[in-house]
Amino acid sequence: GCINDVRNMQRLLVETYGWHPGCMRVLTDDNPQAMPTRLNIEHSLRWLAEGVQPGDVLFLQFSGHGAQQEDPHGLEEDG
Repeated sequence: GCINDVRNMQRLLVETYGWHPGCMRVLTDDNPQAMPTRLNIEHSLRWLAEGVQPGDVLFLQFSGHGAQQEDPHGLEEDG
């Protein structure tokens, strides 16, 4: 599921590419201290962008479930 995707990517970045876990913000809905609320997402995006210098590498991953809704205006090909 989504949380496993996040944990797997985190492990890849740390174990394979040598990223320090302290330079990551991970929001998952199984962690009451770091829930992916709108406020926490906005704060984390600001944290990610603060102090960026030429040559820095930024990484953002979103892992979530999608859903379709009926298009009441008929603008989408699949309705």
